[in-house]
Amino acid sequence: MGLALSRFRAALSFLGKQFSEGRATRDLLSLLGGVMGARVIQVLAIPLITRLFDPADYGRVSLLVALATTFNQASSLGYEGAIALPRQGHGARQVSRLSLLLLLGFCITLALIAAQWPEAWRPAGLNSVPGWWLILAAIVGLLGLSNVLQAWAVRRKAFQRIAASSLAQAGVTSSGRVAWGLGLSPTFLGLLMPYVVGLVVRAWSLIGAPSSSNSPAPGDPVANPPPPDQADPWTIGEAARRYAAFALFGLPSTLIRSLTQRLPLLLIGTLFAPAIVGFYAAAHRLVLTPARAIGQAGRQVALPRAAGRRRRAEPMFWPLARATTILGLAAVVPCALLYVIGEPLLVFVLGDGWTSAGPYAPPLAPWAFTMFLTGPTSAVFQALEKQRWMLGLSCVRLALFVVAVLWARASDDGDPLLLVVSLAIAGVLANMLQLALGLWLAWRHDQNLPCA
Repeated sequence: MGLALSRFRAALSFLGKQFSEGRATRDLLSLLGGVMGARVIQVLAIPLITRLFDPADYGRVSLLVALATTFNQASSLGYEGAIALPRQGHGARQVSRLSLLLLLGFCITLALIAAQWPEAWRPAGLNSVPGWWLILAAIVGLLGLSNVLQAWAVRRKAFQRIAASSLAQAGVTSSGRVAWGLGLSPTFLGLLMPYVVGLVVRAWSLIGAPSSSNSPAPGDPVANPPPPDQADPWTIGEAARRYAAFALFGLPSTLIRSLTQRLPLLLIGTLFAPAIVGFYAAAHRLVLTPARAIGQAGRQVALPRAAGRRRRAEPMFWPLARATTILGLAAVVPCALLYVIGEPLLVFVLGDGWTSAGPYAPPLAPWAFTMFLTGPTSAVFQALEKQRWMLGLSCVRLALFVVAVLWARASDDGDPLLLVVSLAIAGVLANMLQLALGLWLAWRHDQNLPCA
């Protein structure tokens, strides 16, 4: 009787563990559903937008957004990446306040510097937009605010709220652009203003994110914050010192990674006419943007799980491998189709006036596939606080991209396609290196556990 009872308890423990592990998969699928839904909305709106707006205006807005998203990576000095790590809620709130204060100071500084030297801040295609540096600072501020709010939602595992905010932003931006193009004159402003309103809606949707129904298990410090008199006695300054590695090593790493991701668009915007920027930007939005967003969703789901496993001294490798496999299986067929029939597909979707965008699809497809895979491994670097490793990896990534640019500039005769091909090859190599290194770090973590 005692043996049977013991086996029954062991079976219940095993089923409970499997259910807990499956919860991470459900969170991932929930977040992927919201992200994929947002990208479907954007893709469905693109044929209307490209038939209403001029490629040059589309290129100017895309270049402005690329600059804003690049600056956004430095807006809080990387501290928003540490919001999920403190054991208690008080420490996470101090990191959030620190991130918001840094964001405010960064945006004010960016606006003042840009206003003093406007000629030095005018890449090709933005010269005709008055006061674009102020617009840039405002967009950076909204993006940074969403980053902080989303990091807090990730900590609370409110993945449904994150998915809903992505859907709301995509819906407002896409419908606003189509309505503006149909009802008013289809100009640069008609592409920009709905994007800004979409950012506001996203930030508003993330405010006060509750915990998901799939809350952490009892005993998890994130799920059960202590009474106020037992909370961590951190100040903002102590939080800044505790997670200084995120600013010293994580920020350069993130900034380099963001710069390399947007380097094709920034280089094309500097070297070629705004219409060519628009052609590439449309292909980028249809191919790379969904992949990057889904990879980020994988990172958001994996980060609190990996941080919790580190705190509880639990294995990390196999859950990471499982999440990576799920993303790879979801991506392999769409990316293969883009590689084979991407060129005619893009021309069909965008319209006759955008035929120059089609050739960019095949070289971007393998890059997109590797982007799907790297989301969960990015969380490993954060959860294990391996910012030095991530910085070294980012430096290797930057070196690969520099070599690709130099090779393309030495080989071509002014063709932007060769530049994109060379950068895509560098991106694939860098992503595969990150994937291998992240899996190795997780395996090494498991080998150092007491029960290993």
